[in-house]
Amino acid sequence: MSNERFNNNKGDIEFKRCQCEFCRYNCKDENGIDKKTCPKYPDGKPDEVLQTKVKCPFLDFQAMLQRNAQIFRGIPGYRKFDTVRRLRGLSSEEKYYIKTKEQQEFLLKVSNIPNARKMDEERLWLNYLESNGILTNRVLDYGSFHRHRSAYTLLSWIPGMSVSDVLNDANNDVCLQLGYKAGTLLRQIHKIKPPQRLLPQAMSRVIDECIFKFSCDDVSLEKYPSMNVFLDYLKKHKHIDLHEETYSILHGDFHTGNLIFYDNRICAIDWIRGACGNPIDDFVRNIVNGSENPAFASAQIDAYFDGNVPESFWLELAILTAIHELKITEFQFPDAKNGEAFVSYQHGLVVDQYNSMQLLIPKYYSHT
Repeated sequence: MSNERFNNNKGDIEFKRCQCEFCRYNCKDENGIDKKTCPKYPDGKPDEVLQTKVKCPFLDFQAMLQRNAQIFRGIPGYRKFDTVRRLRGLSSEEKYYIKTKEQQEFLLKVSNIPNARKMDEERLWLNYLESNGILTNRVLDYGSFHRHRSAYTLLSWIPGMSVSDVLNDANNDVCLQLGYKAGTLLRQIHKIKPPQRLLPQAMSRVIDECIFKFSCDDVSLEKYPSMNVFLDYLKKHKHIDLHEETYSILHGDFHTGNLIFYDNRICAIDWIRGACGNPIDDFVRNIVNGSENPAFASAQIDAYFDGNVPESFWLELAILTAIHELKITEFQFPDAKNGEAFVSYQHGLVVDQYNSMQLLIPKYYSHT
C-alpha cells in the first residue's frame, strides 16, 4: 500500500486504518475535498490526515461517542447525548456539559456510590434555594446506574460566562460592577432562613478542635509548614467572640469560578459544599478573587455591607481563613499530586495577603 490516502482498485476506494467508516463510503474523490465528505472538516481534511500522519479526528470523535455510551449507559436518555464535555474541578464527583441531539443543554454530575452523599446533600440545597427564589441549577433527575455502583444528578444548564472569564477582559468599572452584583447576591443568600436540621456546631468548638487536631498532625505540618502560622493565630484568638448566634446558609466555595454572569445578573453554581454557619465564612475564598482581581473582591465586600464594613468583620474573616487553611489539608482530591499543589498554593496566597497573619485586613482590599 502506498503512502497516498487512497488506492484506486477497480473503481473502488481502498480504506486505510487512519480513516473512518464515514469517509470510506462518502468520499467523492481521492483528495477528500467534497463538502459532504466529513462533518468534522466539511472543506477538506488537513494534509496531516490526508497523508496518514495523524489519526482522523472524526474517527476519534466516533470513538468518544462509543466511550460515552459505555460510561453513561443506564442514565435515562443517554442515547440522545450528542456533545459531551468534561468540566474541570477539584471535587470528587465528575461534571459534564451535555448537549442532546435536540439541542437541549444539561449539567451532569457523576460519582461512585460511596462518594454520592455530597451529591445528595447538594440536591437538597438546590431544591431549597429554588423554593426561596435563588437562581441556580435546577434538579431534573437523579438516580443510580452501572448496577447501582454509580450515582448521577442531571441539572439544568445555566448559559452565560463564568465571572472569572468575564473579568479577564474587563476594565476596572466592569470589575467593580460585577463585584457589587456578587456582594448583593451573597447578602440575598445569607438572608434566607436556614433549615433547622442543618445547624452546625458552635464556632468556638470548631476552633478548639482545629488546634487540638492539627497540632498533632506531624505529617501535614512537615508537608505544609504554613500550618504553624495558622495554628499560632488561632491560639492567639481562640477566646474571641465570633457571634455564634448568627447562622446563615453558606455556599461554601463562593469565588469567581463558581459564579455565572447571565442576563445581566450573577448566579452561584456548584453547591456541593453548601452548609450552614457564620456568614463571614463565605468570604474566605474571596482571597482568591482578590489575588486575581482586587477591584472585584473589594466591591463584593463593600456591596455586602452597603459600603460600611464593620471592624469586627476583618478579625472574624482572618480567624475563619486560618481555620479553612488548616481544613483543606484534609480534602480528598481526585488527584493527590494536584491536591497538594493546590493546598501549597492556597497557603502561600494567604500568607502573602495577610503577611504571615500579621495584617488584619488582606492586601487586596481597598474601599470602593
